[in-house]
Amino acid sequence: MKHRIFLILFLCFSIIQQAIACPNCKDAYTPGSAGASVGESYSWSVLFMLVVPIATVALISMRIVYSAKKSK
Repeated sequence: MKHRIFLILFLCFSIIQQAIACPNCKDAYTPGSAGASVGESYSWSVLFMLVVPIATVALISMRIVYSAKKSK
């Protein structure tokens, strides 16, 4: 079970790194520029759109597995 949790966390963090490295986010967010706040907001919105569905599916799946093991 610990290996699965580690694998899930690893995959989530690898997806986050890819989202941060997307060309639009990288070009829009230049620290110290006038449009930095817009680019930073855009970057955060992409991260939330990627992480929230994955986390929701993972939590529901874990709850189902937990309930199934508890009922045995």
